[in-house]
Amino acid sequence: LVQAIQYIGDRAVLRFSRDPASGALTFVNSYKASSAGFTGAKLGGAFDLALSPNEDFLYVAALNDDAVTVLSRNIGDGSLGFVQSRVNGQSYGGVTVQGMDEAVKVAVSPDGQHVYALGRASNAVAAFTRDPADGSLIFLHALNNTSPGLSALSRPQGLVVSADGAQIYVSARFGNAVFVLNRDAASGSGQFGRISAAQAN
Repeated sequence: LVQAIQYIGDRAVLRFSRDPASGALTFVNSYKASSAGFTGAKLGGAFDLALSPNEDFLYVAALNDDAVTVLSRNIGDGSLGFVQSRVNGQSYGGVTVQGMDEAVKVAVSPDGQHVYALGRASNAVAAFTRDPADGSLIFLHALNNTSPGLSALSRPQGLVVSADGAQIYVSARFGNAVFVLNRDAASGSGQFGRISAAQAN
């Protein structure tokens, strides 16, 4: 059996086939804004990527485009399609995306309901509601270094969601800190998916 692997380049996502027996990779193709069907995809300075729990969508943090881009993924062969990009400062359905200047990290919650991203220049963590059916994102809110308990959130660099989805851990390079953020993981809550500072180390 051959499985597909995605990798990010400067302005592209690359696809490789993988031999499970040896681990060897074979380049298949690349996806850029100039690729067929990818018009409007924001992939400039592609910096990080995260796979949805069902492995049917891929999320790319694009540093130069201040964006998170959503790509559909064929589970059988790993081929990708462009769904949408969500760009810092732009409005979608009357909601303006914030906290995404120099997007460097992206993570999907274990329940597949939310996506979180770091805006390095925004000193912020942005939260999005995710539609598991089509992978699309709606901006929820953002925390930055003016938010309570996050004054040392300077140049955030690392982002991890706990296995139970109850916490998010963020490292801040210039703040010399690791932050614990609580995530509302109760689907029936009016605050579902929102995050708040628990503590800073």
